[in-house]
Amino acid sequence: MKTLILTLTLLTSFTSLGAVKDIICSTPRMNKVFMIKNSKIIMQGRDLASVEGVRTKDIGVGFTKYFNHEGMKHKLHIENRSSFSDFNDYISIRNNKGHEITYPLTCGLK
Repeated sequence: MKTLILTLTLLTSFTSLGAVKDIICSTPRMNKVFMIKNSKIIMQGRDLASVEGVRTKDIGVGFTKYFNHEGMKHKLHIENRSSFSDFNDYISIRNNKGHEITYPLTCGLK
């Protein structure tokens, strides 16, 4: 019985890992649009920019990604991967002088 439960748990884990979808997020006026692909973030705007060197912190059913782009520090937070929320999902951008702006995000699966 324990073997069956362990096998089902492993199969569920591998299935969910293989079914990871890309997430697309945007700010309310679509000033900033992001596509999140595993360890890469693609920023859409005037120029298409791919950001590498992204650090990810998994938090329960959500995650927070930290990265630098155009000399500014970004913190992108998704509270729940399976149930996106305009209230709980946000991006915070801080410049080198310490000024910080936080935008709510509208996210969905691609």
